[in-house]
Amino acid sequence: MRAVYDRVHDLPGYEGIRDAVEYEILQMYSYGINNCVQAGQQRAVSQQERDRMLAELKDIRMQTVRIRDYRDNPYVMRKIPEADRRQMRENDR
Repeated sequence: MRAVYDRVHDLPGYEGIRDAVEYEILQMYSYGINNCVQAGQQRAVSQQERDRMLAELKDIRMQTVRIRDYRDNPYVMRKIPEADRRQMRENDR
């Protein structure tokens, strides 16, 4: 997530592609959350480790994505299912 952001956020014209870039970052965020939750359910990691990973994902998301309401990004609304957006909002708290 951070590597994508670092690679493109200073490019000329970034504002023109910002929604697409943030969608890609949020797609990775959603994937990371789902993996953490699944690993916790399967007891592949401790609850403490799962919570640490979720907090790290949240920190990176807050540093790299300007939107706080997923409805502000048309790509997110079209391509990320509501259940995943709900999980992301829950992790954002």
